[in-house]
Formats: sequence, structure tokens, C-alpha cells
Amino acid sequence: WERLGQLLLFPKDAFQGQKWVEFIEEQDGRFWPKVAEIFGVESVARQQPIANTLTRDAQIEMLLGESWVEFKQHNVKFGFDAGKVMFSSGNITERKRMAELDVKDEVILDAFAGIGLATGSVNQVVDRVAKNRKKRQKYADFLLILAEKSKKT
Repeated sequence: WERLGQLLLFPKDAFQGQKWVEFIEEQDGRFWPKVAEIFGVESVARQQPIANTLTRDAQIEMLLGESWVEFKQHNVKFGFDAGKVMFSSGNITERKRMAELDVKDEVILDAFAGIGLATGSVNQVVDRVAKNRKKRQKYADFLLILAEKSKKT
């Protein structure tokens, strides 16, 4: 299991055995609220396979509460709908490493716009970079040139 803010997320096969199913049914709706209370969360869900779509959408089975989560990791605040957006807790080591980089004289370019796994962590120090408008404009111009060239090929 893993915890994403106030959401407790179990593996897809958790509590699926026949004895579990019978036991949960016998609890008359008290099982999942009790689980949430024990773990100190508001919502409980079970992971489902990632959708076989172009966008590889996340899928979860909500057992209690809402799928929206917010939490902070290495001074970066994450907020997303866990039922729609994939989040890999396994990348925590890389996010921590990125958060510790000295980027005061660097320009950070998120080539994987929207993922933010690395740049989210770097973002906590990137405001110093953003103050250097000349560098920022230089890279913006560079991206426009690349975009134009890609249209021609």
C-alpha cells in the first residue's frame, strides 16, 4: 500500500479473496471507514491496471472518499486527481536528488512538459534563475526556432 496525502492506495489484488469479500460485506459499510480511521486518512482506493490508451490514464477503484490528493514532498506541493493522473512514488529518490541540485546559474527546461517529476523538485530553487530575463529570453527564442524548424521537416 502507499499513501498519497489523505488517500490510502492498496494494490489491485488487496482484499479481493473470497473470505475478505465476505468479511467486508458482513461489516455493513463499516470496513473502509475503519481502515481510513486506523491509517489516519480520509479516502481509500484500490489500484487498477493503467488504461491501455495513448495517454496511459491512471485507474483506481474508490472504496471511500474522494480521489483528489494533495501532499508535499521535498518542499514541492503535489495536487492531482489520483483517479486520472499517474504518480510514481518510486521516483522519490530522483525527486530528492533533483531538489538538492545547485541550479542558481542554470536555466531549467522541462522537455517533458506536464510530467514535472524532476522539474517540480528543481522549481523550489528555480526562481533565482527566472530573475535572469536575458537567459530566459535566449532559451525562449531558441525554443521558437526549434519549433519553426520542426514544422519544415
